[in-house]
Amino acid sequence: MVSGLYQSPTRVIEFSKRYYDDLNIVIGNRMRNLGVPEIMIGIQGYPGLDERAFTRFPMTQIGGNINPTVMSGMRCGIALDHGVLDASHPRMSQIPTWSAGSLRDRIDSAIVHEFIEATLVPPSGMIGLAAVDWLHREAVQRAPDYIMPITSRARRILQEYRQALRLGP
Repeated sequence: MVSGLYQSPTRVIEFSKRYYDDLNIVIGNRMRNLGVPEIMIGIQGYPGLDERAFTRFPMTQIGGNINPTVMSGMRCGIALDHGVLDASHPRMSQIPTWSAGSLRDRIDSAIVHEFIEATLVPPSGMIGLAAVDWLHREAVQRAPDYIMPITSRARRILQEYRQALRLGP
């Protein structure tokens, strides 16, 4: 797994710019189809981000979320970025199904992960980066078994991700 700053290839970024509105519609609709409440689609009120299902994070994150228990005063929300289009994203280098799966598989897996991260409540007294880390680990552990009606390959992506991070079978 690669950490640190990564920017997707120019062709991925250019594609996401060209089809930005269409990607927002498709990803927003997929969130709705999976049961994400309308109020959680997009990240609202965060400086520098478009308040849409498909947004432009400064550096590719694949997805992001606001969890109001960690960011007091913010509304719960999730979004995906151009990293979901990047089948060769280094953060997912140990996840064979990420590169072999379809875009829908990658979108579904990212939605589930971000939804779980945004809706869990960290243990009492846990704040800041410790809470963010806990939310991520919990989302990785829980996502493969989560009840959303995602594709079977999306579920496999989530299983492989959990295994790669050594957080479960």
